[in-house]
Amino acid sequence: MITDYGDPLIVQEVSPRDGLQIEPTWVETADKIALIDQLSLAGFSRIEAGSFVSPKAIPHCAMASTCSTALSAKPV
Repeated sequence: MITDYGDPLIVQEVSPRDGLQIEPTWVETADKIALIDQLSLAGFSRIEAGSFVSPKAIPHCAMASTCSTALSAKPV
């Protein structure tokens, strides 16, 4: 029996942004990009990859523009 439950469930992944900013050690940009790539391969269609805030406020988000450029250059 198939039932229509309306709109599909959308899961938005935020670990590259919220999760990494609380890590006690620096996470290299290449590792952030690899994490985002793996989340994408796992099927997440919405991934918050970073935040454009001052690196003085949140140092772990300092490379958001580099991550964004590297990700947008990859085929979908």
